[in-house]
Amino acid sequence: MAQYSDTNLIVNYLPQDMTDEQLRQIFDSEVPGVKSVKICRNNATGYSYGYGFCEYDTQELANQAIAAVNRRQVGNKTLKWHLLDCAAIKLEIVSCAYRICRLG
Repeated sequence: MAQYSDTNLIVNYLPQDMTDEQLRQIFDSEVPGVKSVKICRNNATGYSYGYGFCEYDTQELANQAIAAVNRRQVGNKTLKWHLLDCAAIKLEIVSCAYRICRLG
């Protein structure tokens, strides 16, 4: 189940054709030190749900990444991200999204 993390960012409004590696490059180019990335996709079709996760090793790096790349224009999308904070969004949605990504 997804839980609050001071190093894990949820990334919203990803372009449909973005790859995990492209997402990693966006973050790493601004704030090196990405620990992991995962774009959530439908297992059967590969269709992107338009969001994913990016994790850093430290809270300081995660905060720098938020400041550096929040609202960046990528293709026809404006990316938005923040710390994964289940208290601020419905836990059921985040938990479901996290499970889908973990299984994918």
